[in-house]
Amino acid sequence: MMKKLLLALFAINATYASMAQSAATSIIFDNPQQTHSPMQNKHGISSNETKLINGLHTNPLARTTTEPGKWYSHYLTVNKLLGDAFFPASGTPPETWEGMWWDSTVTKRYSNGVFANEMAGACQTFDPIRYRYYNDPTVSINNTTDIAVQADKTYIVDTIQIRAVYVHRPARPSSVRDTLIISVSPQANDFYYDSTGHNWLHNNPGVPPTDTILFSAQPKYADSVHRAAFPDVSTAGYVQTLDTIILNPSVDGHLPDLTSHPGQEFDTLTTYQFVINHGLGNTIPAGAHFAVTVSFKSGDTWVQNVDSINKFSTFQPVYSFEGTSTAATWMTYWLKSDTGSHDYNGSSYIDSRGRNNQGIPDHWVSEFVVQDANNFSTGWPTQYMQMSAHVNCPTCITIAQLAVPNVVSAINTVKAYPNPANNELNVPFILNQSSAVSVSLTNVIGQVISTQNMGKVTTGKAVFNTTAIPGGVYFYTLTAGAERTTGRVVITH
Repeated sequence: MMKKLLLALFAINATYASMAQSAATSIIFDNPQQTHSPMQNKHGISSNETKLINGLHTNPLARTTTEPGKWYSHYLTVNKLLGDAFFPASGTPPETWEGMWWDSTVTKRYSNGVFANEMAGACQTFDPIRYRYYNDPTVSINNTTDIAVQADKTYIVDTIQIRAVYVHRPARPSSVRDTLIISVSPQANDFYYDSTGHNWLHNNPGVPPTDTILFSAQPKYADSVHRAAFPDVSTAGYVQTLDTIILNPSVDGHLPDLTSHPGQEFDTLTTYQFVINHGLGNTIPAGAHFAVTVSFKSGDTWVQNVDSINKFSTFQPVYSFEGTSTAATWMTYWLKSDTGSHDYNGSSYIDSRGRNNQGIPDHWVSEFVVQDANNFSTGWPTQYMQMSAHVNCPTCITIAQLAVPNVVSAINTVKAYPNPANNELNVPFILNQSSAVSVSLTNVIGQVISTQNMGKVTTGKAVFNTTAIPGGVYFYTLTAGAERTTGRVVITH
């Protein structure tokens, strides 16, 4: 897999369209396949730039405690557990980026030569329920007021953020556009991987996590049409959302710097943020985790088995990596029993070449399994995709409440009507005990539109005049003492 180094920029371009699902393909397989060495020493960072085109929420590292929901970010959490290893105070960040292409009919340059492209799509799996470090208040990126998703709660994934290099090649016509395809799908099953025997144990709930038997964080099904993940169970509520984003490379991308450092290409890293399903998000059933996939479809034309991906505009997700080429330090996070063995999150990619000549196209390959397969000859470090997902859960408790056993909620009932609201929004509530109550209305970036202090009461109703509020998605938040609950409303005119 070809990889690079990175930098920061904040962007999104959004033209959304629903896409029909296609048949799913099972991708359970054995015996990890070795891939080519990344080319990490031929690319660098050109500049640091921030550009916000569109998006619902603030950056995960800049959010406020009043913003509804929570950002879930595996790579940022692991970074804190490794002592800020991904973002050192000085020196070059351990980062790399990977060019995607729709199929394997173009070549790509690797450290050990030119070979067929291996990466057709990238994926990040998130598990906000079982991964304890998402709900640990001692991890500095968590706030005690953040939501804590519990197994009996449904929740909504409404926004995705991904750091990437979108390289704009100047030779292409200005009218050419590229397409980014993003899917969000609930997942129910787990895979197990034996890092001692280097093989899959498949979906076997009887296998306990240990320092050598690890959970795989990859989807079970792949989509050969959209390079997307499908839900892995045919159960009501397990629904995939697909969004297409039309990218203009001359606006959303950046020209590479080929002159400042002879023999190297220096690129600009962008942080892109995309709303899901036209802002409605994907509702994840209770107890499920979810997978987010991204694939890139070029607007260029190319000659199969002749052209190289390096001559075209490409969208390249960025990864942080940890460990070195020595056996003593590789996969240091995954091989710790209190972290990796109990971690159901992870990065994976679609290998469109088929696996071990079995002719199984478009299957997901877990990044830590690739590292395991390659370590014995090339010493790859472990890689973490720099993707974050924003989750809303109006009925969830907070991290602070989760830490208190046998919490009896002060809040009994709260709702909002009409929804959608036109001229007026009513938020009646009932409490289990008398508490100081306030009700606030915020927009999707956490700005407070209006707040009503209701005093110390057990019942009441907040009424908001919405005639002068622009139409769109908003959140109402009821705070009762130390507790709060948030719900989503739509205002139309």
